[in-house]
Amino acid sequence: MSDNIPRKRAIRKAVVATIGFTLLVAGALMLVLPGPGLVTILAGLTVLASEFHWARRAKRRVVVWVRKRTKRRAG
Repeated sequence: MSDNIPRKRAIRKAVVATIGFTLLVAGALMLVLPGPGLVTILAGLTVLASEFHWARRAKRRVVVWVRKRTKRRAG
């Protein structure tokens, strides 16, 4: 049973990475093509942040950047 836990973690990490990077690429494409690019990028970072520390930091940076940009437009 204990051998099964590392395998499950590796599979989970691979699935999270695949879904997260797919959303990131789709979001990057949507910055040029029609679609909610920033929202999709943020969704990808949220998925990746469940497993990767670097994604948590990047997500925080994106959220702060978006908040600053929306405050400028509103003010």
